[in-house]
Amino acid sequence: MTDSRTDVLETVWEHVVERFREQGFAHPADARLSFDPTRHDSCRHFAATTTDGAEVLVAPALADMPYQTMLAILAHEAGHVEDLCCPGVWWFRNGRLLRSEFPSKGARKLVRAWEERSDDEVERVADALAEVALGQKIGYVGHSGCLVQFVGRGKKRPTGLR
Repeated sequence: MTDSRTDVLETVWEHVVERFREQGFAHPADARLSFDPTRHDSCRHFAATTTDGAEVLVAPALADMPYQTMLAILAHEAGHVEDLCCPGVWWFRNGRLLRSEFPSKGARKLVRAWEERSDDEVERVADALAEVALGQKIGYVGHSGCLVQFVGRGKKRPTGLR
């Protein structure tokens, strides 16, 4: 028997993957969506992506959130997948998503610098890729101790948000 919440999340994930594909991002389609109730370990944590970008782990409880939050969180995770599958390519500088081309020399140095990005930059890249794919702003709504992503409105991701 399937859980209707996982059915809802699979449908939203398929929509997100299609939106990424339409923008030329192929990697989210290769990621496996898995369900893990332990991903909801705080008021704002509902999903995570493995460090190799191969799997997105989602708490079924995400399906209880508003659609704009489900969409934003799953698109954010798809942004992580795209970023993790393209080491050294995506950067967030001066409020903008940047794509780097690999130099003929110094590629290792570029990838090393990419691996050393701050947690804030990694999260902002994921949001920025989600915004490109969806064509809408990813904002943060809720109270200061419990901010979650939301499509179309909300404030900028606060520095240090985990």
